Amino acid sequence: MSDPARKPTSRMTWRDWRGKEQVRTINHLIDIRDFQDTAVYPWLLMAANPHLSTTDIHRFLSLVADDFPAVERPRSWIQKRRWMTQSPDAVSQFSRPDSDGQDDRAKRIIADHASLSLRKLVVLLKEHGISRGKDWCRKARA
Repeated sequence: MSDPARKPTSRMTWRDWRGKEQVRTINHLIDIRDFQDTAVYPWLLMAANPHLSTTDIHRFLSLVADDFPAVERPRSWIQKRRWMTQSPDAVSQFSRPDSDGQDDRAKRIIADHASLSLRKLVVLLKEHGISRGKDWCRKARA
């Protein structure tokens, strides 16, 4: 834990339909070793190690796969999903700049049509004269 002032748990309270107060404890700390043989392990590994490169993560998952075969992932899988476990600043520093000046307009159109599928968003943007791919739309919608 990088900041000792941060609490490892928090409390969530609400009143149920009978008016009775309900309380739940939310844990913010986990030990990812408890998930080594599950499909969520690669996600947790990426989230816990933002300082590692894609190659480092892939290499480690390959080593762990000797004992837990379900956790091995191809390098392309890691590259496509790694942005979800990084801070928005880290993601934006690696993206291409807004070369055609249409990013803000495209994001407004995406926000106005949030229920459309990614493929339909690509078509809609093309109808508005904005050329963007499915992956760009996915990241912009997030």
